[in-house]
Amino acid sequence: MKIKQVLSAAVAGCMLTAILSGCGTNEEKSITLKYVMPGPGIQENSKEVWSVFNDELHERLPGVSVDFEVIPLSEYKQKIMLMMAAREKIDIVNNYSLDFATEIANGSFAEMNDLLDKYGKELKEALPEWIWDYETVNGKIYGVPTYQMMGQTRCICFIKEYADQYLDTDALRAAIDSAPTFSQNVYDILGKYCEDLKANGIDFETTDTLNPKGYDTVTNQYSVVMGDDKCQVVNRYANDAAKIKYENAAQWYKKGYIRDDVLSAEDISSLKGKKDGFAFWDEIYSPYAEEELFKKYGNEITAVPYDLEPPIGGTALAGGTSIAASSKYPEQAMQIINLIQSDKELYNLLVYGREGIEYEKIGEDRIETKYDASQASENDSYGLYKWIVGNTERAYSNQSEPDTYKEWAFNEINASSNRSRIIGFLPDTSSFADRITQTDAIKTQYSNVLWNGVKGDDWEAYYNEFVEKLNIAGDDVIKSELQKQIDEFLKDK
Repeated sequence: MKIKQVLSAAVAGCMLTAILSGCGTNEEKSITLKYVMPGPGIQENSKEVWSVFNDELHERLPGVSVDFEVIPLSEYKQKIMLMMAAREKIDIVNNYSLDFATEIANGSFAEMNDLLDKYGKELKEALPEWIWDYETVNGKIYGVPTYQMMGQTRCICFIKEYADQYLDTDALRAAIDSAPTFSQNVYDILGKYCEDLKANGIDFETTDTLNPKGYDTVTNQYSVVMGDDKCQVVNRYANDAAKIKYENAAQWYKKGYIRDDVLSAEDISSLKGKKDGFAFWDEIYSPYAEEELFKKYGNEITAVPYDLEPPIGGTALAGGTSIAASSKYPEQAMQIINLIQSDKELYNLLVYGREGIEYEKIGEDRIETKYDASQASENDSYGLYKWIVGNTERAYSNQSEPDTYKEWAFNEINASSNRSRIIGFLPDTSSFADRITQTDAIKTQYSNVLWNGVKGDDWEAYYNEFVEKLNIAGDDVIKSELQKQIDEFLKDK
């Protein structure tokens, strides 16, 4: 009798175990994780590619699948916020465009330190140690930062035919390097160039007054100057360097170097690259800029970079990949992130699709995609944004990139010593958010007018009015509060 009872209990136990986990079988408990990211949206071949991806994932991580949701980039922030507010199931989430500090305070993302130690060994080895600061708050990591070319600078562009005759590029280079922001010497050289063009009968419609140089953005219009060890907070639209810019813009406007209707003209940027368009203008710089701009505009271009060593700023412009705090499967989520961003085959399958269908392999590390642009659109058969997926050092180079691009980006730029001291600093603006809103509105009202010099001789009175309104709105308070936070942050550096 006792033997029968024992056997019955054993059978019942096996039946219960079978129901819960597959007693007497080799079946694994299957789970599916939801991964949400911005991108081109759902494309023609998305489902087929993701099915193949999951097949490959099962070989590396049995029983685990990923359900991808790719939201158009322009809609991403609003939709992901609604999804999180509605507590929709999300396991892995790209945090690009989200207010990272606010989401950390709201408890939206899981801490990843222990998870990375257990399941992210390959990923930690693949990324430089300093880059983790971008997604770290109070020593806790809340995301895997997107690894791409981390430094960026701009360049002043000229029609090469004219620059060869009328521009002293060596003097311009020296003037640019003489100060962290644009000095009067830079504007003097550019103003003389415009004067010489006009004097020699070379007409142009307008010119650029250039983007600010040398600033590391803290929040909104507030920055520190790159290379400043004290990291003094300034308003980059209302300081000595800005005042130099506004004064020269006003002079150029009076002389006709800036067209009268600059504030109302539509698509004025279409004049860039034309011999009778802009006298000079600025673009994003790379060693390939002149070649790429020649292809774009059909005229040879001389490009003088803002910085010889592009600065690596304190803000992670491309965001990163986080694990939702509400995920029931944080360990598997970490394993998936680790695999995607360290396994080259899996990464490129997710980014580019299937070899022979969505792309052709034309070299060991080089492919040709069905689309000509650097990244796919919603109308293409397939292609995600490689910088959203993550570690772009793992990406194949496609036909839009020069052969030496990755060598330059990862071994030169990312090894730069011109790196911000405030990487990972997240300002807490909650106590002065209203003041920032007010100063932003004032900046919007005044800066474009000053930027383009349209006030002419009255520019300084208009600038003083701008500064006065900023001060009433609390500009000094904002700078002081941000400075206190940065000083505290730097204590541990």
